[in-house]
Amino acid sequence: MSHDPFAPPEDPQVELSLDRPAVVPGTAAPELPIPRAPRPKPRARRPSSTPWVVWALAALGGIALFGMVTRALKQAVEGQTAQRQTATPAPPPAVARVPTWKPVETGEGVLIDVRLVPRAARLFVDGAPAPSNPLRLPRGSTRHELSATAEGYETAHRVITAEQAQTIELRLAKRAP
Repeated sequence: MSHDPFAPPEDPQVELSLDRPAVVPGTAAPELPIPRAPRPKPRARRPSSTPWVVWALAALGGIALFGMVTRALKQAVEGQTAQRQTATPAPPPAVARVPTWKPVETGEGVLIDVRLVPRAARLFVDGAPAPSNPLRLPRGSTRHELSATAEGYETAHRVITAEQAQTIELRLAKRAP
């Protein structure tokens, strides 16, 4: 007959408790071996680059902090200097009139692409600032005067007719000193 481990004990001297295993009086609890995980084999340590990276990041942080402090001190000194100056402020510089740029209109007309040298030169068509470049002029044999100006350069002029699309280059000569 086999013994059922889940059946209540028949011996009244056996106490059941959830805190400790049931032990029959006069018998000792069996010693069970404690399983242990195998120890890993020791590996050879390789040099770590982590300390170098940490020091490099710390150095960069220090440089950034130094730059921020230097900039703040410089601004503070400039602010104090500006407050100490009691001279009358200079008048604002004259504002040059900027031409109004319009998109190239669609419709009947001929596109004239004007290449300016130097590129900073301002383009005029028949004495008025050019609304765009390339220009859209009405097709025909009407003569149009193109002119370009730039600081430090002679004004360049060219007379054209808008019979077909074309590319024109206006080179400005440097003024003699």
